Amino acid sequence: MRSLLILALTSACSASAQFSGLSAAADGSSVYFSSTLRLRGTTESFNSKIFELDAGGPRLSQERDPGPQVFNTPTQFYNLVAPQMADDGSVLAFTGTGPCDGTGTYCVTAQTAEGTVVDSSGQEILRAFGYVNISPRGQWAVFSGRNTFESPSLSGADLVDLSTGMQVHVPYTFYGPTRRRIADDGTIAFFDSGAIVLWRADGQQTITDSSIPSQTPYPEPALMISNDGKRVAYQNGGGLVLYDRTQAAGITVASGNPTSVTVSDDARTVAWIGGDSQIGIASPTGVNLPSISEGVAELALSGDGQVLFAATRNGRILTISLPLGITAELIPRTPSITNPPNNYPYYPLMGISAGVSAGSLAIISGTGLSDLTMSATPPTIGALGDVRILIGGMDVPVEAISPSLIWFQVPWELAPQDYPLQYLSGNSPFETSPTTITVKSTAPQFLRNADGLVTAVHGDWSGLVEWPNFARPGELIYVYMTGLGPVNPPVPTGTATPDTPLSYVAGSLTVVNKSSCPVLLISDLSAL
Repeated sequence: MRSLLILALTSACSASAQFSGLSAAADGSSVYFSSTLRLRGTTESFNSKIFELDAGGPRLSQERDPGPQVFNTPTQFYNLVAPQMADDGSVLAFTGTGPCDGTGTYCVTAQTAEGTVVDSSGQEILRAFGYVNISPRGQWAVFSGRNTFESPSLSGADLVDLSTGMQVHVPYTFYGPTRRRIADDGTIAFFDSGAIVLWRADGQQTITDSSIPSQTPYPEPALMISNDGKRVAYQNGGGLVLYDRTQAAGITVASGNPTSVTVSDDARTVAWIGGDSQIGIASPTGVNLPSISEGVAELALSGDGQVLFAATRNGRILTISLPLGITAELIPRTPSITNPPNNYPYYPLMGISAGVSAGSLAIISGTGLSDLTMSATPPTIGALGDVRILIGGMDVPVEAISPSLIWFQVPWELAPQDYPLQYLSGNSPFETSPTTITVKSTAPQFLRNADGLVTAVHGDWSGLVEWPNFARPGELIYVYMTGLGPVNPPVPTGTATPDTPLSYVAGSLTVVNKSSCPVLLISDLSAL
């Protein structure tokens, strides 16, 4: 069904995530998250937005228009991330980020993050530079991680009492969209020079641990404080530690390098994602946890520690009731399309960003493209199911699909120009952003193996040209290509080329010698 070319050559030479920033309500009735996807059938942007999800389904909570942009001077921090809801639902905090200009200049000449706090009706209470973090009861907000190169006066952090508006400068800082850094009494947890500082306006305590790096990496390791300020969960070089300030002692609850650490309000329940992409949990009572076949990308515990929300690697959101581990699916598999880089491992072709020609085999990548296992390398290829790809509104033949890759044929009927490409699959309430595909008159590409090398066969068909069976000087070898343009006689889109007559490339083909090898000779140019 696709147009492939066999070239006979004479050789003469002996080579994320759809959903992020999960933040659960105190009673586990809902969860907030950030996503660049939009709800199906809406005109929402494809910038990062804040959504709320409960038993009634997802709904948009916060979206921001980028507005007119001036180079290196964005007027809006329009990518919204890291939502955090107070336990009583009275306030919601989130951070807007602005992009760099691609050269790094903007990153050091302007602020790139701005925290916002709104009330339950969405009315803005406070906005300031930096990433915002709020206490469980929503009384305190701290703004940190600001660009001090551009504004030296913004070094450290600023703590704000949302009930009175009182502001206190904090001589420490943290970076990125962290959460649960503030206790309800205003105590803030920071990493500092191989230690953890628990700072409050009337004093501070230092927790020393030889496994804490002397210089805090970015992004920062997990560090969370309980609502009463008595317990701290943090990552060190050996794993995840739960420290009790009243006993001045800590215990390691997870080894290795767990990710997406989350704690209940009192920090007596701690959950994380292990190296196997499965959930681990430390709790006073026995907990049954389900095995998630595709793996888990992010977690969030409810404040009461009774509900665990999980965003999986194929774009599902699950709710897990503790301690029994009863699991329900809130959002089904949600595909998201990306544009693969050229010659990425296990890609037999370059990405569509290089342009394609009508009739050729093409490939796109993404996450959640199928329900197949995510662990296979290269990914397992399976049934097509309900997968559809549209180019310019036209259904195209889909040949194979894995969780992260789709192979399809570009219709012969398409004239050279840019077309919108849309991916449709599953029954998720979210849809991915359409991408653009450029159709050219020709777009030659070699088919490649798992190592990114050109797939070539010895002239006697004895096997592949690979280590240690190299091509010999003067040998005729065969290589496989796609994208060489129209063939004669034509082959209908979506059908296999017949054995006879062979379809030959209609246009001319030139091979350019870019090495010290003698010029390659071409023969038997045909389409499969």
